[in-house]
Amino acid sequence: MNKYIKNILIGIVLLGLLICIFLAVKGCENNGDEQSEIPNDTMIDLSGYGAEDIIEINYTNQYGSFAFTSEGGTWKYKDDPALPLDQTAFANIITTVSTISAMRDITDEVSDNANYGLDEPKITLEVTYSDSKKQSYIVGDYNTNISGSYLKTGDRMYVSATSIGTVLDVALFEHIKTSDIAVLSADTVTAVVINGVEYSEEQFLESFMEKYSLVYTVDVEDYKNEEKYGFDSSENTVTVKYSVKSSSVLDDGSVVESVNDHEYTLRFVICDDIQYLMLPDDVVIYTANGLDSLLNIE
Repeated sequence: MNKYIKNILIGIVLLGLLICIFLAVKGCENNGDEQSEIPNDTMIDLSGYGAEDIIEINYTNQYGSFAFTSEGGTWKYKDDPALPLDQTAFANIITTVSTISAMRDITDEVSDNANYGLDEPKITLEVTYSDSKKQSYIVGDYNTNISGSYLKTGDRMYVSATSIGTVLDVALFEHIKTSDIAVLSADTVTAVVINGVEYSEEQFLESFMEKYSLVYTVDVEDYKNEEKYGFDSSENTVTVKYSVKSSSVLDDGSVVESVNDHEYTLRFVICDDIQYLMLPDDVVIYTANGLDSLLNIE
Protein backbone atom coordinates (compact mmCIF):
# COMPACT_ATOMS: atom_id res chain seq x y z
CA MET A 1 0.00 0.00 0.00
CA ASN A 2 1.52 3.28 -1.03
CA LYS A 3 1.75 6.23 1.31
CA TYR A 4 -0.98 8.21 -0.50
CA ILE A 5 -3.66 5.54 -0.10
CA LYS A 6 -2.63 4.94 3.51
CA ASN A 7 -3.18 8.64 4.36
CA ILE A 8 -6.63 8.55 2.73
CA LEU A 9 -7.66 5.53 4.81
CA ILE A 10 -6.44 7.20 8.00
CA GLY A 11 -8.44 10.33 7.12
CA ILE A 12 -11.59 8.28 6.53
CA VAL A 13 -11.21 6.56 9.91
CA LEU A 14 -10.70 9.88 11.72
CA LEU A 15 -13.71 11.39 9.97
CA GLY A 16 -15.82 8.42 11.04
CA LEU A 17 -14.72 8.85 14.67
CA LEU A 18 -15.58 12.54 14.62
CA ILE A 19 -19.05 11.81 13.21
CA CYS A 20 -19.69 9.22 15.95
CA ILE A 21 -18.57 11.64 18.68
CA PHE A 22 -20.81 14.40 17.27
CA LEU A 23 -23.86 12.12 17.14
CA ALA A 24 -23.23 10.89 20.68
CA VAL A 25 -22.99 14.42 22.09
CA LYS A 26 -26.08 15.52 20.17
CA GLY A 27 -27.99 12.54 21.50
CA CYS A 28 -27.06 13.41 25.08
CA GLU A 29 -28.21 16.99 24.60
CA ASN A 30 -31.54 15.83 23.19
CA ASN A 31 -32.05 13.40 26.05
CA GLY A 32 -31.28 16.16 28.56
CA ASP A 33 -33.81 18.45 26.94
CA GLU A 34 -36.45 15.74 26.96
CA GLN A 35 -35.91 15.09 30.65
CA SER A 36 -36.04 18.76 31.67
CA GLU A 37 -39.23 19.51 29.79
CA ILE A 38 -42.33 18.00 31.36
CA PRO A 39 -45.53 18.40 29.33
CA ASN A 40 -48.37 20.04 31.23
CA ASP A 41 -50.72 17.16 30.46
CA THR A 42 -48.51 14.77 32.45
CA MET A 43 -48.70 16.85 35.66
CA ILE A 44 -50.69 15.37 38.55
CA ASP A 45 -53.22 17.75 40.14
CA LEU A 46 -53.06 17.15 43.89
CA SER A 47 -55.64 19.72 44.96
CA GLY A 48 -58.79 19.29 42.92
CA TYR A 49 -60.15 22.62 44.22
CA GLY A 50 -59.94 26.22 43.08
CA ALA A 51 -58.56 29.16 45.03
CA GLU A 52 -62.11 30.40 45.65
CA ASP A 53 -62.89 27.13 47.48
CA ILE A 54 -60.20 27.60 50.15
CA ILE A 55 -61.47 29.11 53.40
CA GLU A 56 -58.57 28.39 55.75
CA ILE A 57 -54.90 27.39 55.69
CA ASN A 58 -52.70 26.30 58.59
CA TYR A 59 -49.00 25.78 58.08
CA THR A 60 -45.78 25.35 60.01
CA ASN A 61 -42.34 26.40 58.81
CA GLN A 62 -38.96 27.31 60.32
CA TYR A 63 -40.50 30.51 61.80
CA GLY A 64 -43.45 28.94 63.61
CA SER A 65 -47.05 27.90 63.06
CA PHE A 66 -49.60 30.19 61.40
CA ALA A 67 -53.30 30.04 60.61
CA PHE A 68 -55.24 32.24 58.22
CA THR A 69 -58.94 32.30 57.46
CA SER A 70 -61.08 33.96 54.81
CA GLU A 71 -63.98 36.12 55.99
CA GLY A 72 -66.13 37.53 53.25
CA GLY A 73 -63.28 37.26 50.77
CA THR A 74 -60.80 38.99 53.09
CA TRP A 75 -57.95 36.96 54.52
CA LYS A 76 -57.12 37.39 58.22
CA TYR A 77 -54.52 36.08 60.61
CA LYS A 78 -56.47 33.98 63.14
CA ASP A 79 -54.34 34.92 66.17
CA ASP A 80 -54.73 38.63 65.42
CA PRO A 81 -57.40 39.55 62.84
CA ALA A 82 -56.24 43.20 62.96
CA LEU A 83 -52.88 42.30 61.42
CA PRO A 84 -52.78 44.29 58.15
CA LEU A 85 -52.31 41.49 55.64
CA ASP A 86 -51.36 42.38 52.09
CA GLN A 87 -54.49 40.96 50.48
CA THR A 88 -53.12 40.94 46.94
CA ALA A 89 -49.94 39.11 47.90
CA PHE A 90 -51.83 36.66 50.10
CA ALA A 91 -54.29 35.91 47.31
CA ASN A 92 -51.30 34.86 45.19
CA ILE A 93 -50.27 32.45 47.96
CA ILE A 94 -53.76 30.94 48.01
CA THR A 95 -53.60 30.51 44.24
CA THR A 96 -50.32 28.61 44.63
CA VAL A 97 -51.87 26.39 47.31
CA SER A 98 -54.83 25.65 45.06
CA THR A 99 -52.58 24.57 42.19
CA ILE A 100 -50.28 22.16 44.01
CA SER A 101 -49.23 19.55 41.47
CA ALA A 102 -46.64 16.84 41.00
CA MET A 103 -44.32 15.69 38.25
CA ARG A 104 -44.63 12.06 39.27
CA ASP A 105 -45.76 9.64 41.95
CA ILE A 106 -42.78 7.97 43.65
CA THR A 107 -44.65 6.16 46.43
CA ASP A 108 -43.52 2.72 45.29
CA GLU A 109 -39.88 3.87 45.11
CA VAL A 110 -39.67 5.13 48.69
CA SER A 111 -38.32 2.90 51.46
CA ASP A 112 -37.39 5.49 54.09
CA ASN A 113 -39.00 8.93 54.51
CA ALA A 114 -35.81 10.22 56.16
CA ASN A 115 -34.03 10.00 52.82
CA TYR A 116 -36.42 12.60 51.43
CA GLY A 117 -36.64 15.00 54.38
CA LEU A 118 -40.16 13.96 55.27
CA ASP A 119 -39.30 12.86 58.81
CA GLU A 120 -38.33 16.47 59.56
CA PRO A 121 -40.41 18.38 56.98
CA LYS A 122 -39.63 21.88 55.80
CA ILE A 123 -43.34 22.71 55.60
CA THR A 124 -46.52 21.11 56.88
CA LEU A 125 -49.76 22.46 55.44
CA GLU A 126 -53.44 21.84 56.09
CA VAL A 127 -56.02 23.33 53.74
CA THR A 128 -59.73 23.62 54.60
CA TYR A 129 -62.28 23.97 51.80
CA SER A 130 -65.75 25.46 51.70
CA ASP A 131 -67.30 21.98 51.75
CA SER A 132 -65.55 21.40 55.12
CA LYS A 133 -63.10 18.89 53.63
CA LYS A 134 -59.45 19.15 54.63
CA GLN A 135 -56.26 18.19 52.88
CA SER A 136 -52.79 17.94 54.40
CA TYR A 137 -49.38 18.19 52.77
CA ILE A 138 -45.86 17.52 54.03
CA VAL A 139 -42.99 19.13 52.12
CA GLY A 140 -39.55 17.58 52.43
CA ASP A 141 -36.19 18.19 50.77
CA TYR A 142 -35.68 20.02 47.50
CA ASN A 143 -33.82 18.05 44.82
CA THR A 144 -31.82 20.32 42.55
CA ASN A 145 -31.24 17.54 40.01
CA ILE A 146 -34.93 17.23 39.25
CA SER A 147 -35.92 20.78 40.22
CA GLY A 148 -38.64 19.68 42.58
CA SER A 149 -39.51 19.07 46.23
CA TYR A 150 -40.54 15.79 47.78
CA LEU A 151 -44.13 16.07 48.93
CA LYS A 152 -46.51 13.73 50.72
CA THR A 153 -50.29 13.95 50.91
CA GLY A 154 -52.40 11.15 52.27
CA ASP A 155 -50.50 7.90 51.79
CA ARG A 156 -48.87 8.96 48.51
CA MET A 157 -45.52 10.60 47.91
CA TYR A 158 -44.64 12.77 44.95
CA VAL A 159 -42.04 14.98 43.34
CA SER A 160 -43.79 18.33 43.36
CA ALA A 161 -43.47 20.95 40.64
CA THR A 162 -45.15 23.62 42.78
CA SER A 163 -43.05 26.20 44.67
CA ILE A 164 -45.11 25.76 47.83
CA GLY A 165 -41.98 25.05 49.88
CA THR A 166 -40.64 28.49 48.99
CA VAL A 167 -43.89 30.44 49.08
CA LEU A 168 -44.77 29.34 52.63
CA ASP A 169 -41.27 29.40 54.09
CA VAL A 170 -41.45 33.04 55.20
CA ALA A 171 -41.92 34.88 58.50
CA LEU A 172 -45.34 36.24 59.48
CA PHE A 173 -44.31 39.84 58.85
CA GLU A 174 -43.59 39.05 55.19
CA HIS A 175 -47.37 38.94 54.75
CA ILE A 176 -47.95 42.43 56.17
CA LYS A 177 -49.08 45.29 53.97
CA THR A 178 -46.42 47.95 54.34
CA SER A 179 -46.48 51.72 53.91
CA ASP A 180 -44.02 54.06 52.27
CA ILE A 181 -42.56 57.20 53.77
CA ALA A 182 -44.53 60.12 52.37
CA VAL A 183 -42.93 62.07 49.54
CA LEU A 184 -43.19 65.75 50.43
CA SER A 185 -42.43 68.69 48.21
CA ALA A 186 -39.94 71.10 49.72
CA ASP A 187 -41.83 74.17 48.48
CA THR A 188 -44.92 73.17 50.51
CA VAL A 189 -43.14 72.74 53.87
CA THR A 190 -43.75 75.60 56.30
CA ALA A 191 -42.10 74.31 59.48
CA VAL A 192 -40.48 71.28 61.12
CA VAL A 193 -40.86 70.26 64.75
CA ILE A 194 -38.00 68.09 66.06
CA ASN A 195 -38.55 66.67 69.53
CA GLY A 196 -40.79 69.58 70.46
CA VAL A 197 -38.67 72.40 68.98
CA GLU A 198 -40.10 74.14 65.94
CA TYR A 199 -37.94 75.45 63.08
CA SER A 200 -39.22 77.60 60.23
CA GLU A 201 -36.11 79.32 58.82
CA GLU A 202 -35.85 78.83 55.07
CA GLN A 203 -32.23 77.64 55.12
CA PHE A 204 -32.98 75.12 57.87
CA LEU A 205 -36.00 73.77 56.00
CA GLU A 206 -33.95 73.35 52.82
CA SER A 207 -31.27 71.39 54.69
CA PHE A 208 -33.88 69.31 56.46
CA MET A 209 -35.72 68.36 53.28
CA GLU A 210 -32.47 67.31 51.60
CA LYS A 211 -31.86 64.84 54.41
CA TYR A 212 -35.52 63.83 54.68
CA SER A 213 -35.46 62.76 51.03
CA LEU A 214 -32.71 60.24 51.86
CA VAL A 215 -34.62 58.48 54.64
CA TYR A 216 -35.95 55.05 53.69
CA THR A 217 -37.34 51.91 55.29
CA VAL A 218 -35.25 48.75 55.16
CA ASP A 219 -37.50 45.95 56.41
CA VAL A 220 -40.43 45.06 58.64
CA GLU A 221 -39.11 44.42 62.14
CA ASP A 222 -42.23 43.87 64.23
CA TYR A 223 -45.90 44.63 64.68
CA LYS A 224 -47.52 46.66 67.50
CA ASN A 225 -44.82 45.72 70.03
CA GLU A 226 -43.82 49.37 70.63
CA GLU A 227 -42.56 49.09 74.21
CA LYS A 228 -40.01 46.45 73.24
CA TYR A 229 -38.24 49.04 71.07
CA GLY A 230 -38.60 51.98 73.44
CA PHE A 231 -41.23 53.96 71.55
CA ASP A 232 -42.92 55.03 74.77
CA SER A 233 -39.74 56.00 76.62
CA SER A 234 -36.94 57.06 74.27
CA GLU A 235 -38.56 57.85 70.96
CA ASN A 236 -37.77 60.83 68.76
CA THR A 237 -40.55 62.64 66.93
CA VAL A 238 -40.15 64.69 63.78
CA THR A 239 -43.25 66.47 62.48
CA VAL A 240 -43.26 68.11 59.09
CA LYS A 241 -45.84 70.87 58.66
CA TYR A 242 -46.86 71.59 55.09
CA SER A 243 -49.59 73.34 53.15
CA VAL A 244 -51.44 72.17 50.07
CA LYS A 245 -53.25 74.60 47.80
CA SER A 246 -56.53 73.55 46.25
CA SER A 247 -59.26 75.17 44.21
CA SER A 248 -62.93 74.49 43.63
CA VAL A 249 -65.46 75.80 41.13
CA LEU A 250 -68.71 77.17 42.52
CA ASP A 251 -72.13 76.89 40.85
CA ASP A 252 -71.79 80.40 39.45
CA GLY A 253 -68.52 79.45 37.75
CA SER A 254 -66.26 81.34 40.08
CA VAL A 255 -63.10 79.68 41.38
CA VAL A 256 -62.31 79.62 45.07
CA GLU A 257 -58.79 78.84 46.17
CA SER A 258 -57.91 77.54 49.62
CA VAL A 259 -54.87 76.41 51.54
CA ASN A 260 -55.07 73.30 53.70
CA ASP A 261 -52.53 72.70 56.43
CA HIS A 262 -51.25 69.17 57.12
CA GLU A 263 -48.79 67.43 59.42
CA TYR A 264 -46.74 64.29 58.90
CA THR A 265 -44.99 62.74 61.90
CA LEU A 266 -42.17 60.22 62.04
CA ARG A 267 -41.62 58.40 65.32
CA PHE A 268 -38.33 56.61 65.68
CA VAL A 269 -35.86 55.10 68.12
CA ILE A 270 -32.14 54.69 67.57
CA CYS A 271 -30.65 51.83 69.60
CA ASP A 272 -27.17 50.33 69.10
CA ASP A 273 -26.96 51.97 65.68
CA ILE A 274 -30.23 50.33 64.61
CA GLN A 275 -33.01 52.71 63.60
CA TYR A 276 -36.61 51.71 64.28
CA LEU A 277 -39.40 53.70 62.65
CA MET A 278 -43.17 53.99 62.91
CA LEU A 279 -45.23 55.88 60.36
CA PRO A 280 -48.53 57.74 60.85
CA ASP A 281 -51.63 55.52 61.05
CA ASP A 282 -49.46 52.41 60.85
CA VAL A 283 -48.90 49.71 63.46
CA VAL A 284 -45.84 48.25 61.76
CA ILE A 285 -42.34 48.80 63.15
CA TYR A 286 -39.71 49.15 60.44
CA THR A 287 -35.96 49.26 60.41
CA ALA A 288 -34.77 52.33 58.53
CA ASN A 289 -31.77 54.38 57.43
CA GLY A 290 -31.16 58.12 57.48
CA LEU A 291 -33.24 59.03 60.52
CA ASP A 292 -30.21 60.05 62.59
CA SER A 293 -29.41 62.81 60.09
CA LEU A 294 -32.76 64.47 60.84
CA LEU A 295 -31.53 65.18 64.36
CA ASN A 296 -28.38 66.93 63.13
CA ILE A 297 -29.46 69.72 60.82
CA GLU A 298 -26.95 72.55 60.52
